Amino acid sequence: MVHAAWATTDLNRPTIEQPGYTAAMADWDSPLKRTPLRRTPPRGLPIPSSGAWRHGMPAGHRQFKSISNGRPFALEGGGSLSEVTIAYETWGQLNDDASNAVLVCHALTGDSHVAGKSGNGHPTGGWWDDLVGPGRPLDTDRYFVVCSNVLGGCQGSTGPSSPHPDDGQPYGSRFPVVTIRDMVRSQQMLATSLGVSRWLSVIGGSMGGMQAIEWACMFPEQVGSLVSLASCAAASPLQIGWSEVGRLAIAQDVRWNDGDYYDADDGDGPHEGLMLARRVAQIHYRADESYQNRFGRSFLDGSDRFALWSRFQIESYLDYPAEIETAIRRQHLPHSQQEGDGPARHRPRSQWRPTGAAAGVVPHPGGVGR
Repeated sequence: MVHAAWATTDLNRPTIEQPGYTAAMADWDSPLKRTPLRRTPPRGLPIPSSGAWRHGMPAGHRQFKSISNGRPFALEGGGSLSEVTIAYETWGQLNDDASNAVLVCHALTGDSHVAGKSGNGHPTGGWWDDLVGPGRPLDTDRYFVVCSNVLGGCQGSTGPSSPHPDDGQPYGSRFPVVTIRDMVRSQQMLATSLGVSRWLSVIGGSMGGMQAIEWACMFPEQVGSLVSLASCAAASPLQIGWSEVGRLAIAQDVRWNDGDYYDADDGDGPHEGLMLARRVAQIHYRADESYQNRFGRSFLDGSDRFALWSRFQIESYLDYPAEIETAIRRQHLPHSQQEGDGPARHRPRSQWRPTGAAAGVVPHPGGVGR
């Protein structure tokens, strides 16, 4: 899973003519190492089949709360989950009357790690680290800040990578579709368990902003204010179309295995499809004017501008999130594997091969964010 901060901020990656352009970037950008359909990631350890956090991995600063209380969690689209656990992190202290609590909601590619350094359990630093902390806009000396991984997410909350209660194998394609409303309901149950009856504010960007809006619609008496950034109440037809293209890119990867790839060997996950989906997403995260000002029609390698696969600067930029994705996933390997003791081996792939919903966060198209 690509961290939201990496996925949305780095228009400032050095280009070939600028200081800071490294040999590793040059190796990645070389047209000699590319084919039209398969752009092999930089050499290194094999990539784990999934970037999901799974039981047995270091928890980092995550805390876990079971919110089902022995009762099924009914889903808006039908069906239910018999057990629901929410992974979350907190910063600051809840005051005596619980009036200083702020909920931060993450985007589709985010997680609960809003602030803090990278380390065991957290391959990247906090995705809003500049905003959350002592003396920062969300001042943790004043506010009790909470962020949970959404229901259906892949970073500790119940989702496709979680063990199915029937057999202990990952849900995979058996995991039901969840909606923004389902996510918010699970957050409300978490709030109750934390002793928060009313948020001072609910804040989020993109899909996180959709959650903030849904909070105000479903639980207006429990929201003091909301901040919805770069978001909307429902996805437009154009957004739904872009989402379809990205999901198809992943689903048509030969290693997708109908969404049941969690126990595949390292290097045998749907990485090609995911990297293509990330490139598609990068294109529509910014406006044409932004790309024009940053890249124009500059070539990456001016030696032969009429070669079949000569490359523009913008193409290198689209590759960068895919490069980061491989680096993040490699950090999920056990420490001994990172030092070069050979590829890790997961349990053999389970024999069941059901078909159905995609094995990832699958919000309903009426409320899908980034």
